[in-house]
Amino acid sequence: MASLRRATGKQGGGQPPPAPHGSEEAVPVPRELVEELGRASLFPSDPRTALVLLNEARHRAVRGVFGVRRDQVNLMTLIAAATLAEVVHTQSRRVRRGLRGPTRADVILADGLLNALGRGIAGPSSREIPFVAALIGTAAVGTVAARVLQHSAHEMRAASLRLERSFRYLLSPQTAN
Repeated sequence: MASLRRATGKQGGGQPPPAPHGSEEAVPVPRELVEELGRASLFPSDPRTALVLLNEARHRAVRGVFGVRRDQVNLMTLIAAATLAEVVHTQSRRVRRGLRGPTRADVILADGLLNALGRGIAGPSSREIPFVAALIGTAAVGTVAARVLQHSAHEMRAASLRLERSFRYLLSPQTAN
């Protein structure tokens, strides 16, 4: 109660003294004071309070996830951050390296699959036509690629129109209502 008086600068005139610690008796607090201190705008206005609450949330999260004691939470946070940094570094290195081409085994497997597919589609006479499997594979890939490119072109056009509309709105003179 004393900290409440210090925080608000108000004296609790006419109110009974606070109940001893552990008792079930509640101390009445004026409604105006509750509304003044209970606003959501109070949280971002005090960075220290925000940091204390975030630190407490971190302590509870680490204790809940890893099951460590309160005095071990900072060490566990450091270990988790180092592990996360290592994983991010490894993944970013893979992304920078890019996708590698197919291996020799992948090419042989794909060739056999396309040959079997070509014979299944064109029949036994396809043995006489050179590269029939490659022709069928190219046609299939081309069909899919054409659809993807058509859809992508449509999406790009729609995005450019949205962007143009946004720029026109931002750059046009605003009229006051």
